[in-house]
Amino acid sequence: MKHICITTLIKDNKVNSALIERLKQYGLKATCLSWHDDLEKMSWIMPRQELVSNQTAGWILLAPKELIQKESIRYGLSLLIITVLASKGTAFPILTLTDAPLPTIDKLPTPFRAMDFMNIADPAAIPRLVTLIHNPTDKISQKIEYRLDVYGNPQIGQWFEVGPTSKTWEGAMFGVSEARISFHAVGTKGGLPQRSTLNYPIKDMKVEFEDMKFLAWGLKNRITDHDSYYVKVEGWPKAIIFGAYPELDTAEVYMFKLK
Repeated sequence: MKHICITTLIKDNKVNSALIERLKQYGLKATCLSWHDDLEKMSWIMPRQELVSNQTAGWILLAPKELIQKESIRYGLSLLIITVLASKGTAFPILTLTDAPLPTIDKLPTPFRAMDFMNIADPAAIPRLVTLIHNPTDKISQKIEYRLDVYGNPQIGQWFEVGPTSKTWEGAMFGVSEARISFHAVGTKGGLPQRSTLNYPIKDMKVEFEDMKFLAWGLKNRITDHDSYYVKVEGWPKAIIFGAYPELDTAEVYMFKLK
C-alpha cells in the first residue's frame, strides 16, 4: 500500500478524516500532520523527515484560501518544498487541495510551481494523485543546471545550499531581498561544513534583478558538482538569487520568489 503524507492547514478533523478515508478507497495509506505557522522556531521543517522517507509516495496539502495567501505560510511552505524536492526529485507528486479559485502560476512563489492545484470538492482530485504517483511528471521542463536545498532549526539558524549539477562555477553568489546574510562557507555538498577557506569573499553587493533589489555575498572558490556554497540568512527573504559569480555578462543567475 502506497503511503501519502498529508499536511493540513484545516483544523476541522472531520475534513481531514474524510480525506484519509477517500485515500483508503484507492489503496493509499495516509498520515495527517498539522501545519505550524512559526517562522521563528522554523516549524516548517517538522514534516520533512516523513516527506523524504523512501516509503512516502506523494504529498497532499490541505489549504483553505485565507491561509494559503498568508505570507508566513507561503514562505514556510516554499522552504519545505525546496528541501523535499532536493531529496525526492522534482517529479515527486504534490497535490494541493483548496477551496480557493485555482491560482495562476505567475502569482505563486516559485517552489509552488511544483504543485498540482485542485478544488477540495473535486471528485477527480484523488484519481489525479494516483495518476501522478504511477506516472510522475517533472514540472520543470528545462534541464536543471543548479542544486538548491535549505536547512533550518533554532540552533543552527537558516541556511541555503546552492551549487551546479554538472558545470563548474568559477565562484558563487547568493543574494536576498528584504533580509540579510550573516555568514557563508564552501564545502562538500549535502551537509554544512565544519570549516571553510574562502577565496576573495565579497559582502553586501547591491544587485537589481527583475525589478527587485538584493543584497548579495559571493566568493571566488571553484564550485564543482561535488561542492556547495552555503549561506546563512537572517529573516525571511521575499526572494533569493544565486548562481556562479557574475564576473561576465553571460553569468547565469537563478531567482526564487519565496512569498
